[in-house]
Amino acid sequence: MLKNNIILICLTTASMLFNINLNVPQTYQNPELPNGCEVTSLTMAVDYKGYNFDKITLANTLPHSSNPNLGFIGSPFSRRGFYCFNKPICAVCDTNGINYEDITGCDVNRLNLELIKGNPVVVWGTLRWTQPTYCRNGLYSNLHCVCLKGYNGDCYIIADPLYGERYIPKSQFVNIWTIMGKRAVVIK
Repeated sequence: MLKNNIILICLTTASMLFNINLNVPQTYQNPELPNGCEVTSLTMAVDYKGYNFDKITLANTLPHSSNPNLGFIGSPFSRRGFYCFNKPICAVCDTNGINYEDITGCDVNRLNLELIKGNPVVVWGTLRWTQPTYCRNGLYSNLHCVCLKGYNGDCYIIADPLYGERYIPKSQFVNIWTIMGKRAVVIK
């Protein structure tokens, strides 16, 4: 156990010395999926890992529910849809034979380690990485999901399904990601 912890500490320390930017192909959610950031982010991650899926195919296998932990609220194909969390994305992976691990609740060192291994991570935050806001019904009005693809000394690098490649200051990324539940699904 001690050996594994030392290796993790060494890898985590080394990760902060390097720049990593996985060559994740950019895919945009619009116009087909105005509320499909989750499956579009998943599409980018699985494309990078060599799977052959498009965002529409994955969106059509997304479970639906009034609970975002169980399925997508509404439809990702509609502007009136809302969102889902990590478990429905895991269900899409299961349905389509995608190798993944739900690492929700992990710390940023685990995110860094997955990037070092060449694994993109689907993560939940907010639009423009600002504080969360809410609708009258209590749901988030600015929840957003992206594909984490790298980092440098100052920023995390994301493939954003609305805005393309973006650099988010590390402290801002960690703050919002933590507020939003540290949700993360790594694609292997």
